[in-house]
Amino acid sequence: MNKTSKKIISQKKRRAFFKLAILIIGISAFLPSSFLGTNLLDYKDNNSRDMAKQVIKMTTDTFNNSLDQLLIVSYEIESLEEDDGELISSVVIAYTVFGVPYAEIIANKDGAYINKKFFFDR
Repeated sequence: MNKTSKKIISQKKRRAFFKLAILIIGISAFLPSSFLGTNLLDYKDNNSRDMAKQVIKMTTDTFNNSLDQLLIVSYEIESLEEDDGELISSVVIAYTVFGVPYAEIIANKDGAYINKKFFFDR
């Protein structure tokens, strides 16, 4: 084989690999936000589990109908503070593809808001 045929073959392999990588990232980046959701099994009692569900619902409502919704794949509840069954505050981290943190969301009894965005910042 001469150099040009080797170059063409390696160029075809690079193109194929690039297309495959773009396809995988494209499919996983546009999964619905609730597809992965969060693991609510960590909460032993039903009251805390219901509170966690409420926090996740408020968090997803914050990102509804925005461009941010396309980037977010899963959520993690960092802290959940409650008093007598009422939510005081909660910190939720939103993640993009491959576990890259996207934003920190603060949720309280009135609603949820984005505290800070740290897109691709670890």
